[in-house]
Amino acid sequence: MKKKPFYWFLFILIGFILAFTMIDLIYIEETSVTSPFNDQVKVITVPQHPIYEYVKVSKTVEYISGYAGNQPNQGTKFSTGDSFRWSEENGTKVTKRSAQHLFGNIDPLGGIFVNVPNEMDHFKLKVTKGNEVTKTAVYVKSETGDNKKFLYYIYPSNLYSREFTVVKVN
Repeated sequence: MKKKPFYWFLFILIGFILAFTMIDLIYIEETSVTSPFNDQVKVITVPQHPIYEYVKVSKTVEYISGYAGNQPNQGTKFSTGDSFRWSEENGTKVTKRSAQHLFGNIDPLGGIFVNVPNEMDHFKLKVTKGNEVTKTAVYVKSETGDNKKFLYYIYPSNLYSREFTVVKVN
């Protein structure tokens, strides 16, 4: 029983010694190094963000045409009331056209329904997309004057038109 208080005392004493030696290490003063460069003032100019100028050069409409995705090679034969349902996210699907959730040819969920001419032949859906492409020159302007330097051309585009055609597969 007498050894337990001794060990507790020894444990606490070692803890205090370690704690005080660590405090001394934390509070050691830093010494400054003298150098012949300490008295010099360095001025560094930080470059500002360049100022870009965009100049539209020309506009054209480019058409891309092809069969919509998710279609079998032999086409699809439709039942009465079926049609193509096309959406940008999911491609083409064959769905029953339901009047309760359809307003005209556009589905409220973003799809477009395309009817087929008959139920006897196989059909594929062809999509023709027109993009309006604007050729734009990019210049960088200097901050001090009106000088500008040509960098490169960019070609941003916007959807101009989209046409759906039902094609009979032989």
